[in-house]
Amino acid sequence: MNAYLSVLGVSLGVRTPITEVPDIVTAGHLDVLHAEGLAFCRVTNLNAMELAASVTPGAPGGPPQVAPVDLALVCTDSADHPDMTRWLVDYQLLTGLESTRTILVSGSACANTITAMDMARGLLACGSARRILGVTADRAASSRYLASGQSVLSDGAASWLMTRTPGPRSFELLGVTGETRCLRTTHPLSQARSLIRAVQQGYDRLRNDLDQPSRYLVLPHLGKSSRDLLTMAVGSGPDRRYDAPVADLGHCFAADPLLDLAQMQQEGALDDGDQVLVVASAAHTAWLAALRFAAN
Repeated sequence: MNAYLSVLGVSLGVRTPITEVPDIVTAGHLDVLHAEGLAFCRVTNLNAMELAASVTPGAPGGPPQVAPVDLALVCTDSADHPDMTRWLVDYQLLTGLESTRTILVSGSACANTITAMDMARGLLACGSARRILGVTADRAASSRYLASGQSVLSDGAASWLMTRTPGPRSFELLGVTGETRCLRTTHPLSQARSLIRAVQQGYDRLRNDLDQPSRYLVLPHLGKSSRDLLTMAVGSGPDRRYDAPVADLGHCFAADPLLDLAQMQQEGALDDGDQVLVVASAAHTAWLAALRFAAN
């Protein structure tokens, strides 16, 4: 069964130089971040629910309304509420989705979006839904320095629609796979080695769904060293890696791949039939998705 993805909307915090982020300056992380190619991050006063609402079609301040959906998947690891059920109900009431089946996707951090895409594809395949809305929203809770990826955390959100038939300028989802490796240690080097192995094994499986090499490789907005490692993990070269504006955006959690897909379309970087390999990761898990652009 075919599944097609369309990016609906994105929302980012205010563009802020990392030299003006107190916890990064006082902790002495500026030199590392500059060396890794980071210059700005995105900062907002909105909480995670308000960020999610800002990209939900038809919600106040959100993108234009779309045709009704059967189900919504809301991705966040930043819901600052002790009762997650209440948080989700409040989001539905805020966005006009109070009568729509809504599922919270959490626990995979910056890989939540690809996890939700895999869920959406399965729900479409089994006939449980025909049109699925996806929303991802996160913001930094305390420190903006991401030691494991040598990057800076940014506040952002994005939304997407998955259907059984292609929409204008949509992406066909060719395959999705994930690998999880929970470690007892939090040592950065051990986590990095485990993550690279997870990406390699995931890619080995995903290659079976690809009929041609991917034109672009889309990676998390991490520092240059981490992006180089992920590039090598899938046996790619830097020439295939999409040149995302990492220095300007910072790492927008699970919204990174959606921001890049939207940016690639806006730039006219994609031709009909181009394949894109997306890698998303957290400290304990890696998810990969293969997409094919459908221009019409």
